[in-house]
Amino acid sequence: MNITIEPINIEDDEMNKVTSEKIFVQRHVKDANGNYLFHEDGIFSKRIFGKFGKCECGQLKKPGICPECGCRVISKKRTPNFYTEFDFDLPKKSINISNPDLNSKQVLDLYKYKGFLYDGEFVEYDVNSDNSIYEESRVLFGKDAILSLGISEEEYNSNIYRKVSIPHTSYRQITVQGDKYFLGDINKIYSDIIKRNNEYNDHKIHNKLSKFYELNLKYKVTRDLETLYGSLFGILATNHKKNIIENELKGQPETGMIRAVMTNNFSLDEDDLLIGSYFIKTLYPRLYKENTIDDVTDIKAINKILKKEEYLVLFNRQPTIGAKSIIAMHPIFAESDAEKYVIQANPIVYDGLAGDVDGDALNVIALYTKVACEEAKKLLPSVNYVEGSNDTIRNKLPEDFEYVKTQINK
Repeated sequence: MNITIEPINIEDDEMNKVTSEKIFVQRHVKDANGNYLFHEDGIFSKRIFGKFGKCECGQLKKPGICPECGCRVISKKRTPNFYTEFDFDLPKKSINISNPDLNSKQVLDLYKYKGFLYDGEFVEYDVNSDNSIYEESRVLFGKDAILSLGISEEEYNSNIYRKVSIPHTSYRQITVQGDKYFLGDINKIYSDIIKRNNEYNDHKIHNKLSKFYELNLKYKVTRDLETLYGSLFGILATNHKKNIIENELKGQPETGMIRAVMTNNFSLDEDDLLIGSYFIKTLYPRLYKENTIDDVTDIKAINKILKKEEYLVLFNRQPTIGAKSIIAMHPIFAESDAEKYVIQANPIVYDGLAGDVDGDALNVIALYTKVACEEAKKLLPSVNYVEGSNDTIRNKLPEDFEYVKTQINK
Protein backbone atom coordinates (compact mmCIF):
# COMPACT_ATOMS: atom_id res chain seq x y z
CA MET A 1 0.00 0.00 0.00
CA ASN A 2 1.33 3.47 -0.91
CA ILE A 3 0.41 6.46 1.23
CA THR A 4 0.30 9.52 -1.01
CA ILE A 5 1.30 12.81 0.57
CA GLU A 6 0.11 15.77 -1.46
CA PRO A 7 1.36 19.33 -1.03
CA ILE A 8 -1.16 21.55 0.72
CA ASN A 9 -3.43 23.39 -1.72
CA ILE A 10 -2.24 27.01 -1.65
CA GLU A 11 -4.22 29.76 -3.33
CA ASP A 12 -2.51 32.72 -4.99
CA ASP A 13 -2.48 35.61 -2.55
CA GLU A 14 0.29 38.20 -2.72
CA MET A 15 -0.34 39.15 0.93
CA ASN A 16 0.81 35.67 2.01
CA LYS A 17 3.70 35.30 -0.42
CA VAL A 18 7.35 35.50 0.71
CA THR A 19 9.71 36.69 -2.01
CA SER A 20 12.94 37.57 -0.21
CA GLU A 21 15.49 35.43 1.59
CA LYS A 22 16.62 38.41 3.66
CA ILE A 23 15.99 38.38 7.40
CA PHE A 24 16.49 41.97 8.48
CA VAL A 25 16.18 45.44 6.98
CA GLN A 26 19.48 46.29 5.32
CA ARG A 27 21.74 48.76 7.16
CA HIS A 28 19.10 49.32 9.85
CA VAL A 29 18.90 45.98 11.63
CA LYS A 30 17.47 47.44 14.87
CA ASP A 31 15.16 50.30 15.74
CA ALA A 32 15.84 53.01 18.37
CA ASN A 33 14.63 50.65 21.13
CA GLY A 34 16.96 47.83 20.09
CA ASN A 35 14.24 45.67 18.50
CA TYR A 36 15.07 43.80 15.30
CA LEU A 37 13.61 45.24 12.09
CA PHE A 38 12.59 42.45 9.74
CA HIS A 39 12.66 42.70 5.95
CA GLU A 40 9.15 43.41 4.72
CA ASP A 41 9.24 40.66 2.05
CA GLY A 42 11.29 38.12 4.03
CA ILE A 43 10.65 35.03 6.11
CA PHE A 44 9.98 37.06 9.28
CA SER A 45 8.06 39.94 7.71
CA LYS A 46 5.47 41.43 10.08
CA ARG A 47 3.68 42.76 7.03
CA ILE A 48 3.20 39.17 5.79
CA PHE A 49 3.06 36.99 8.91
CA GLY A 50 1.89 39.57 11.42
CA LYS A 51 0.80 38.65 14.93
CA PHE A 52 -2.09 36.70 16.41
CA GLY A 53 -4.79 38.73 18.13
CA LYS A 54 -3.36 42.23 18.05
CA CYS A 55 -0.69 44.33 16.36
CA GLU A 56 2.65 45.55 17.73
CA CYS A 57 1.29 48.80 19.14
CA GLY A 58 -1.96 47.24 20.37
CA GLN A 59 -4.23 49.58 18.38
CA LEU A 60 -5.63 46.89 16.03
CA LYS A 61 -7.24 43.79 17.53
CA LYS A 62 -8.93 42.26 14.50
CA PRO A 63 -7.56 40.86 11.19
CA GLY A 64 -6.05 43.58 9.04
CA ILE A 65 -2.99 45.85 8.85
CA CYS A 66 -2.47 48.49 11.52
CA PRO A 67 -2.11 52.00 10.03
CA GLU A 68 0.04 53.03 13.00
CA CYS A 69 2.75 50.32 13.25
CA GLY A 70 2.17 48.53 9.92
CA CYS A 71 1.87 45.13 11.63
CA ARG A 72 -0.62 42.64 10.25
CA VAL A 73 -3.13 41.03 12.60
CA ILE A 74 -4.27 37.47 11.81
CA SER A 75 -6.67 35.02 13.41
CA LYS A 76 -5.48 31.68 14.78
CA LYS A 77 -8.72 30.09 13.62
CA ARG A 78 -8.20 31.29 10.04
CA THR A 79 -4.43 31.34 9.70
CA PRO A 80 -3.49 32.04 6.06
CA ASN A 81 -1.41 29.62 4.01
CA PHE A 82 1.90 31.48 3.79
CA TYR A 83 4.14 30.34 0.94
CA THR A 84 6.96 31.01 -1.45
CA GLU A 85 6.64 30.24 -5.14
CA PHE A 86 9.37 28.78 -7.34
CA ASP A 87 10.02 29.56 -10.96
CA PHE A 88 10.87 25.93 -11.66
CA ASP A 89 9.29 22.54 -10.99
CA LEU A 90 9.71 20.71 -7.69
CA PRO A 91 8.97 16.99 -7.23
CA LYS A 92 6.09 15.97 -5.00
CA LYS A 93 6.83 13.82 -1.98
CA SER A 94 5.09 10.86 -3.65
CA ILE A 95 5.91 10.32 -7.34
CA ASN A 96 3.60 8.21 -9.51
CA ILE A 97 5.30 6.30 -12.36
CA SER A 98 2.70 4.56 -14.50
CA ASN A 99 5.05 2.75 -16.90
CA PRO A 100 6.37 -0.42 -15.15
CA ASP A 101 9.07 -0.87 -17.81
CA LEU A 102 10.94 2.27 -16.76
CA ASN A 103 13.71 2.22 -14.18
CA SER A 104 11.78 3.83 -11.30
CA LYS A 105 14.90 4.89 -9.37
CA GLN A 106 16.35 6.71 -12.37
CA VAL A 107 13.04 8.44 -13.10
CA LEU A 108 12.80 9.53 -9.45
CA ASP A 109 16.36 10.86 -9.62
CA LEU A 110 15.46 12.85 -12.73
CA TYR A 111 12.47 14.39 -10.95
CA LYS A 112 14.73 15.30 -8.01
CA TYR A 113 17.53 16.66 -10.24
CA LYS A 114 19.86 13.92 -9.00
CA GLY A 115 20.69 12.81 -12.51
CA PHE A 116 20.54 13.73 -16.20
CA LEU A 117 20.48 12.05 -19.60
CA TYR A 118 23.50 12.24 -21.86
CA ASP A 119 22.78 10.98 -25.37
CA GLY A 120 19.82 9.18 -23.83
CA GLU A 121 21.86 7.41 -21.14
CA PHE A 122 21.26 8.12 -17.46
CA VAL A 123 24.12 9.77 -15.55
CA GLU A 124 24.02 10.29 -11.79
CA TYR A 125 24.70 13.92 -10.96
CA ASP A 126 27.70 14.56 -8.73
CA VAL A 127 28.03 18.10 -7.39
CA ASN A 128 31.78 17.70 -6.96
CA SER A 129 32.57 16.14 -10.34
CA ASP A 130 33.95 17.91 -13.42
CA ASN A 131 30.90 18.23 -15.67
CA SER A 132 32.84 20.06 -18.37
CA ILE A 133 33.45 16.67 -20.00
CA TYR A 134 29.81 16.68 -21.13
CA GLU A 135 28.65 18.71 -24.12
CA GLU A 136 25.69 20.73 -22.88
CA SER A 137 23.83 20.37 -26.19
CA ARG A 138 23.63 16.60 -25.55
CA VAL A 139 22.44 16.93 -21.94
CA LEU A 140 18.79 16.63 -20.87
CA PHE A 141 17.55 17.00 -17.31
CA GLY A 142 14.33 17.75 -15.44
CA LYS A 143 11.16 17.96 -17.53
CA ASP A 144 12.93 17.57 -20.90
CA ALA A 145 14.63 14.36 -19.76
CA ILE A 146 11.49 12.91 -18.19
CA LEU A 147 9.27 13.57 -21.22
CA SER A 148 11.93 12.05 -23.49
CA LEU A 149 11.39 8.73 -21.69
CA GLY A 150 7.81 8.59 -22.96
CA ILE A 151 6.13 9.96 -19.84
CA SER A 152 3.17 12.13 -20.78
CA GLU A 153 3.05 15.81 -19.92
CA GLU A 154 -0.14 15.17 -17.95
CA GLU A 155 1.60 12.57 -15.76
CA TYR A 156 4.62 14.84 -15.36
CA ASN A 157 2.46 17.75 -14.21
CA SER A 158 0.70 15.52 -11.67
CA ASN A 159 4.06 14.85 -9.99
CA ILE A 160 5.31 18.43 -9.59
CA TYR A 161 4.41 21.60 -7.75
CA ARG A 162 5.80 25.11 -7.32
CA LYS A 163 4.41 26.56 -4.10
CA VAL A 164 6.13 25.64 -0.83
CA SER A 165 4.25 26.30 2.40
CA ILE A 166 5.98 28.41 5.06
CA PRO A 167 4.69 28.07 8.63
CA HIS A 168 3.92 31.09 10.74
CA THR A 169 6.89 32.64 12.53
CA SER A 170 5.49 31.59 15.92
CA TYR A 171 6.41 27.99 15.01
CA ARG A 172 10.01 28.83 13.97
CA GLN A 173 11.08 31.67 16.20
CA ILE A 174 14.52 33.27 16.33
CA THR A 175 16.42 32.68 19.56
CA VAL A 176 17.99 35.91 20.85
CA GLN A 177 20.76 35.97 23.47
CA GLY A 178 22.08 39.46 24.11
CA ASP A 179 23.39 40.84 20.83
CA LYS A 180 23.45 37.40 19.20
CA TYR A 181 20.62 35.69 17.38
CA PHE A 182 20.16 32.11 16.16
CA LEU A 183 17.91 31.39 13.20
CA GLY A 184 17.68 27.64 13.62
CA ASP A 185 17.91 24.98 10.89
CA ILE A 186 14.38 25.42 9.52
CA ASN A 187 14.75 29.16 9.01
CA LYS A 188 18.16 28.69 7.39
CA ILE A 189 16.70 26.21 4.91
CA TYR A 190 13.82 28.51 4.00
CA SER A 191 16.25 31.39 3.49
CA ASP A 192 18.57 29.23 1.37
CA ILE A 193 15.88 27.85 -0.96
CA ILE A 194 14.35 31.30 -1.55
CA LYS A 195 17.83 32.72 -2.21
CA ARG A 196 18.51 30.01 -4.80
CA ASN A 197 15.14 30.61 -6.45
CA ASN A 198 15.92 34.33 -6.71
CA GLU A 199 19.39 33.51 -8.02
CA TYR A 200 17.82 31.25 -10.65
CA ASN A 201 15.38 33.99 -11.72
CA ASP A 202 18.12 36.61 -11.90
CA HIS A 203 20.42 34.46 -14.04
CA LYS A 204 17.53 33.42 -16.26
CA ILE A 205 16.56 37.04 -16.91
CA HIS A 206 20.13 37.93 -17.83
CA ASN A 207 20.69 34.73 -19.86
CA LYS A 208 23.53 33.60 -17.61
CA LEU A 209 22.25 30.06 -16.94
CA SER A 210 24.47 27.26 -18.13
CA LYS A 211 22.84 23.84 -18.00
CA PHE A 212 24.91 22.51 -15.12
CA TYR A 213 24.64 25.74 -13.14
CA GLU A 214 20.87 25.49 -13.48
CA LEU A 215 20.87 21.78 -12.59
CA ASN A 216 23.02 22.49 -9.55
CA LEU A 217 20.65 25.17 -8.23
CA LYS A 218 17.59 22.95 -8.69
CA TYR A 219 19.35 19.97 -7.13
CA LYS A 220 20.29 21.96 -4.03
CA VAL A 221 16.76 23.31 -3.56
CA THR A 222 15.25 19.84 -3.90
CA ARG A 223 17.85 18.40 -1.53
CA ASP A 224 17.13 21.09 1.07
CA LEU A 225 13.39 20.52 0.75
CA GLU A 226 13.88 16.81 1.37
CA THR A 227 15.56 17.57 4.68
CA LEU A 228 12.72 19.94 5.50
CA TYR A 229 9.80 17.63 4.67
CA GLY A 230 9.57 15.96 8.06
CA SER A 231 9.51 19.25 9.96
CA LEU A 232 7.31 20.95 7.39
CA PHE A 233 4.58 18.30 7.44
CA GLY A 234 4.74 18.17 11.21
CA ILE A 235 4.12 21.91 11.38
CA LEU A 236 1.33 21.74 8.80
CA ALA A 237 -0.30 18.88 10.67
CA THR A 238 -0.43 21.00 13.82
CA ASN A 239 -2.93 23.32 12.16
CA HIS A 240 -4.68 20.71 10.03
CA LYS A 241 -8.12 20.13 11.55
CA LYS A 242 -8.66 16.95 9.53
CA ASN A 243 -5.58 15.22 10.92
CA ILE A 244 -7.36 12.79 13.23
CA ILE A 245 -4.29 11.34 14.93
CA GLU A 246 -2.93 14.81 15.67
CA ASN A 247 -6.24 15.86 17.21
CA GLU A 248 -6.38 12.59 19.14
CA LEU A 249 -2.95 13.15 20.66
CA LYS A 250 -3.77 16.74 21.55
CA GLY A 251 -6.88 15.59 23.35
CA GLN A 252 -5.25 12.95 25.52
CA PRO A 253 -3.68 13.55 28.94
CA GLU A 254 -0.09 12.46 29.53
CA THR A 255 -1.36 9.26 31.15
CA GLY A 256 -2.04 7.96 27.64
CA MET A 257 1.65 7.43 26.93
CA ILE A 258 4.42 5.25 28.35
CA ARG A 259 8.16 4.91 27.83
CA ALA A 260 9.81 1.55 28.36
CA VAL A 261 12.84 -0.56 27.38
CA MET A 262 12.36 -2.73 24.28
CA THR A 263 13.40 -6.36 23.90
CA ASN A 264 13.32 -8.82 21.01
CA ASN A 265 10.52 -11.31 20.46
CA PHE A 266 10.88 -13.15 17.15
CA SER A 267 7.62 -15.04 17.65
CA LEU A 268 5.48 -11.91 17.46
CA ASP A 269 3.60 -10.87 14.35
CA GLU A 270 5.20 -7.79 12.81
CA ASP A 271 2.12 -5.69 13.66
CA ASP A 272 1.93 -6.78 17.31
CA LEU A 273 3.51 -5.02 20.28
CA LEU A 274 3.73 -6.96 23.54
CA ILE A 275 3.51 -4.56 26.48
CA GLY A 276 4.27 -5.30 30.13
CA SER A 277 1.16 -5.46 32.34
CA TYR A 278 2.60 -2.74 34.58
CA PHE A 279 1.61 -0.21 31.90
CA ILE A 280 -2.08 -1.16 31.56
CA LYS A 281 -3.21 1.41 34.12
CA THR A 282 -1.35 4.22 32.32
CA LEU A 283 -2.35 3.39 28.75
CA TYR A 284 -5.91 2.18 29.33
CA PRO A 285 -7.12 3.43 32.73
CA ARG A 286 -10.77 2.69 31.96
CA LEU A 287 -10.11 -0.92 30.95
CA TYR A 288 -7.85 -1.33 33.98
CA LYS A 289 -10.57 -0.11 36.33
CA GLU A 290 -13.29 -2.27 34.75
CA ASN A 291 -11.18 -5.45 34.79
CA THR A 292 -9.39 -5.23 38.15
CA ILE A 293 -10.78 -6.75 41.35
CA ASP A 294 -8.81 -6.77 44.63
CA ASP A 295 -5.67 -5.64 42.78
CA VAL A 296 -5.89 -8.60 40.38
CA THR A 297 -6.20 -7.54 36.75
CA ASP A 298 -7.82 -9.81 34.15
CA ILE A 299 -5.22 -9.33 31.40
CA LYS A 300 -6.87 -11.86 29.07
CA ALA A 301 -10.14 -9.93 29.20
CA ILE A 302 -8.37 -6.65 28.38
CA ASN A 303 -6.51 -8.23 25.45
CA LYS A 304 -9.79 -9.62 24.16
CA ILE A 305 -11.37 -6.15 24.21
CA LEU A 306 -8.34 -4.55 22.52
CA LYS A 307 -8.48 -7.12 19.72
CA LYS A 308 -12.26 -6.99 19.27
CA GLU A 309 -12.38 -3.18 19.19
CA GLU A 310 -9.24 -3.00 16.98
CA TYR A 311 -7.39 -0.57 19.22
CA LEU A 312 -3.99 0.61 17.98
CA VAL A 313 -1.05 2.39 19.56
CA LEU A 314 1.59 4.65 18.03
CA PHE A 315 5.13 3.42 18.58
CA ASN A 316 8.36 5.36 18.09
CA ARG A 317 11.88 6.03 19.27
CA GLN A 318 12.97 9.64 19.71
CA PRO A 319 14.01 11.57 17.77
CA THR A 320 11.33 11.00 15.12
CA ILE A 321 13.44 11.91 12.09
CA GLY A 322 12.29 9.57 9.31
CA ALA A 323 9.10 9.11 7.33
CA LYS A 324 8.56 5.73 9.01
CA SER A 325 10.19 6.21 12.39
CA ILE A 326 6.74 6.34 13.96
CA ILE A 327 4.50 3.34 13.33
CA ALA A 328 1.18 1.92 14.50
CA MET A 329 0.86 -1.49 16.17
CA HIS A 330 -1.68 -3.79 17.79
CA PRO A 331 -1.24 -3.68 21.60
CA ILE A 332 -1.13 -6.96 23.53
CA PHE A 333 -0.41 -7.06 27.25
CA ALA A 334 1.98 -9.72 28.56
CA GLU A 335 0.53 -12.08 31.15
CA SER A 336 3.91 -13.16 32.54
CA ASP A 337 5.31 -11.26 35.55
CA ALA A 338 8.80 -11.70 34.07
CA GLU A 339 7.72 -9.45 31.20
CA LYS A 340 5.90 -6.93 33.38
CA TYR A 341 8.15 -3.90 32.83
CA VAL A 342 9.30 -4.16 29.19
CA ILE A 343 7.86 -3.90 25.71
CA GLN A 344 8.57 -6.48 23.03
CA ALA A 345 8.49 -6.40 19.22
CA ASN A 346 9.69 -8.47 16.32
CA PRO A 347 13.06 -7.01 15.15
CA ILE A 348 11.55 -6.82 11.68
CA VAL A 349 10.16 -3.37 12.59
CA TYR A 350 13.43 -1.86 13.85
CA ASP A 351 14.58 -0.47 10.49
CA GLY A 352 12.52 2.71 10.40
CA LEU A 353 12.70 3.17 14.16
CA ALA A 354 16.51 3.21 14.12
CA GLY A 355 16.28 1.24 17.35
CA ASP A 356 17.86 -1.87 18.82
CA VAL A 357 17.87 -3.83 22.07
CA ASP A 358 20.88 -2.37 23.86
CA GLY A 359 18.69 -0.60 26.38
CA ASP A 360 16.73 1.72 24.08
CA ALA A 361 13.56 3.13 25.60
CA LEU A 362 10.69 3.66 23.16
CA ASN A 363 7.39 5.53 23.37
CA VAL A 364 3.97 3.93 23.22
CA ILE A 365 0.97 6.24 22.77
CA ALA A 366 -2.58 4.93 23.11
CA LEU A 367 -5.26 5.92 20.61
CA TYR A 368 -8.78 5.73 21.98
CA THR A 369 -11.24 6.69 19.24
CA LYS A 370 -12.24 4.47 16.34
CA VAL A 371 -11.50 7.14 13.72
CA ALA A 372 -7.96 7.62 15.03
CA CYS A 373 -7.32 3.86 15.08
CA GLU A 374 -8.75 3.53 11.58
CA GLU A 375 -6.40 6.23 10.26
CA ALA A 376 -3.46 4.69 12.12
CA LYS A 377 -3.91 1.43 10.16
CA LYS A 378 -2.04 3.19 7.34
CA LEU A 379 1.05 3.15 9.58
CA LEU A 380 1.08 -0.59 10.34
CA PRO A 381 4.40 -2.26 9.40
CA SER A 382 2.58 -4.87 7.29
CA VAL A 383 1.45 -2.20 4.81
CA ASN A 384 4.71 -0.26 4.71
CA TYR A 385 7.19 -2.64 3.09
CA VAL A 386 8.35 -0.18 0.44
CA GLU A 387 10.90 2.46 1.41
CA GLY A 388 9.62 5.90 0.36
CA SER A 389 12.99 7.36 -0.64
CA ASN A 390 14.29 4.70 -3.02
CA ASP A 391 11.51 2.10 -3.59
CA THR A 392 13.52 -0.72 -2.02
CA ILE A 393 12.08 -3.32 0.36
CA ARG A 394 12.37 -2.27 3.98
CA ASN A 395 13.94 -4.45 6.66
CA LYS A 396 15.89 -6.42 4.02
CA LEU A 397 13.02 -8.85 3.50
CA PRO A 398 13.21 -11.32 0.58
CA GLU A 399 9.73 -10.41 -0.64
CA ASP A 400 8.20 -11.69 -3.83
CA PHE A 401 9.37 -9.62 -6.80
CA GLU A 402 5.96 -9.31 -8.39
CA TYR A 403 4.48 -8.01 -5.15
CA VAL A 404 7.14 -5.32 -4.97
CA LYS A 405 6.69 -4.37 -8.59
CA THR A 406 2.94 -4.03 -8.10
CA GLN A 407 3.30 -1.89 -4.98
CA ILE A 408 5.89 0.46 -6.46
CA ASN A 409 3.97 1.13 -9.64
CA LYS A 410 0.47 1.55 -8.28
